[in-house]
Amino acid sequence: MSLTLEPLSEDPWGLIVDTLKTKIENSDLSFVKYLDSIGLNDLNVYHQRAPGKFGWDPPISKCPAIILLASAFPSVDDRGAGDERWYFSVTVLFKMPVRRDAQEAFQACHELIRTIFAGWRPGTLDPLSAIDGVGAYAIDGNIAPDIADPESGRGVARLAFDLRFRLNQQILG
Repeated sequence: MSLTLEPLSEDPWGLIVDTLKTKIENSDLSFVKYLDSIGLNDLNVYHQRAPGKFGWDPPISKCPAIILLASAFPSVDDRGAGDERWYFSVTVLFKMPVRRDAQEAFQACHELIRTIFAGWRPGTLDPLSAIDGVGAYAIDGNIAPDIADPESGRGVARLAFDLRFRLNQQILG
């Protein structure tokens, strides 16, 4: 008897990044509403690719901006009997101008995290948790924003953290 495998109907890794982008851009959730309320209504979310010629650090003219990068997470937890747990991480990089004081930037970073975890509890129809095989996700790392005041006189806020997804898949045979 030969071994055969059918291709995945939908790749969970790609679905995670696409769903995360859609959730961040959702105008019914607090992040976009907050940016609109402070007059920053041109959010750019770059995913699966570098955002044009400027690499991974968008110029302030393209901000507020979020870059979603798939990043390595090396471990696999083989629990036997087809119950492997794979880990997939997405690095979330956020950059925005600080126009008056840092309070707006702190709140924007907080609203971004609230938006990503909206509906996170079981049974609340979270689109990220609804992806087949996604067992859980959590923030991995520091979530404190970095507020800088460059010599140009315009402040910049940055936030970077990893979202670690646990995938329950039967891959190891």
